[in-house]
Amino acid sequence: MPEPIFFRVKDTYAPTSGSEETIRLPSWPLSFLTITIKRVQPAANANVLITDLVAPIARIAVYVRGASVFDMDGVSAFVTGSLLYGRKVPLVKRSQANAASRHIATIYIPFSRKPLLPTSGIKAVGVGDNLLYLRWGTVPSGYTVQVDAIGWRENEPEWTVRALLSSQSVAATGDFDVILAPAGPIFGFIFNEDNPLETADTTLLGELRFLVQGVEDTLVSVDLESLFSLSHALVFPAHDLADHLHTENTASAYTPNALTLAQHPANTTLQRYIPLILDELYDPDAILAVPPGVDVRLRGRATATGTLRIITLEMFTIPERPTAAPA
Repeated sequence: MPEPIFFRVKDTYAPTSGSEETIRLPSWPLSFLTITIKRVQPAANANVLITDLVAPIARIAVYVRGASVFDMDGVSAFVTGSLLYGRKVPLVKRSQANAASRHIATIYIPFSRKPLLPTSGIKAVGVGDNLLYLRWGTVPSGYTVQVDAIGWRENEPEWTVRALLSSQSVAATGDFDVILAPAGPIFGFIFNEDNPLETADTTLLGELRFLVQGVEDTLVSVDLESLFSLSHALVFPAHDLADHLHTENTASAYTPNALTLAQHPANTTLQRYIPLILDELYDPDAILAVPPGVDVRLRGRATATGTLRIITLEMFTIPERPTAAPA
């Protein structure tokens, strides 16, 4: 096991609403980043959810030698990182009855398939070749963030996790195609849609197939129910239940069994992320490997309309730095 390095890239600071920043990351081999968010309870008995901590980040992107290896919003990043790395949801939620309480959530930005797994990660690059870009939406008061990098003193990872979010508007029911352009083998997807079988028996994922040159491959025929059942078997953290609290209503007008300050049974925003991880045993052969340049697409059948968001998880090779032509 290569010797690990734990490095605080940027100390705790308070970001500004609507701002953008680019942070230079270390040049030694990287396994993952952590973005740790702390938020002060806004008022006694106000309900603070995971999404209140991570949603102020409008965009997180990582570039290595100009190539994008991670790009999505804060909520999607929280789900992606904790699905790949978490044994539990990375959240410390304290009493909401105290206005001085500090709640803490961690976003993992994965480059290795698992933390410090030496076969995957970002290899050593030149100074300034690794960049983290953050764009902020509306940042509440009492909100701070810190960035850390974890990697190795010396290591030569074979490949890097690449996680990119794409979206497609589904304007009509029936069949639709999502064109994919993977830069490496695919080891998983995370799907997100507006209203997956919540208030009606309709969904954007009434059927889903993976096609290579028009031929079905691996995902021969699944639907949203299939993905729901597989998600419980193939991943561990229960994001949607992490906000669940039991708080007794001690007011004089106490009503037995009524909903009080406690969050409803699940966080609906997080419940709408549906993962399909193919290599849960970290088997490098449990992937969708497609030759470069071929037609690769997901074919869906919708019984509703809305926006479908897809996070594609790939095994990516970092491009080599171009060499100067001889004089």
